[in-house]
Amino acid sequence: MNKSDSIKELAGALVKALPSIEGAKKDKNNPAFKSKYADLSSVTEAIDSAIPAHGLSYVQVSHDRENAAAIETIILHASGEWLSCGIVTVPVTKHDAHGFGSALTYARRYSLS
Repeated sequence: MNKSDSIKELAGALVKALPSIEGAKKDKNNPAFKSKYADLSSVTEAIDSAIPAHGLSYVQVSHDRENAAAIETIILHASGEWLSCGIVTVPVTKHDAHGFGSALTYARRYSLS
């Protein structure tokens, strides 16, 4: 785990923000598994509506990986403190723009969740 020298302010803000984050809405259908899931926009909506009031935000950084999409989500606080959630890597199974985009979206959603 990577983080700023101190995360005191960030940790306090997270403690206050977490109860106000509602679960992402599982409003998309996955016909392959006959189930519902929360897509990336549902996940971001659940988070983005709650964290700014506590001085929190996040960025998602893409990393180069051969045959994979790799995303690192970094939680930021208004104080300048930050906390990296590590890198989530999702294999690219179809080697074209659609395959890479799909893996990137999965990696962003998994990392943010």
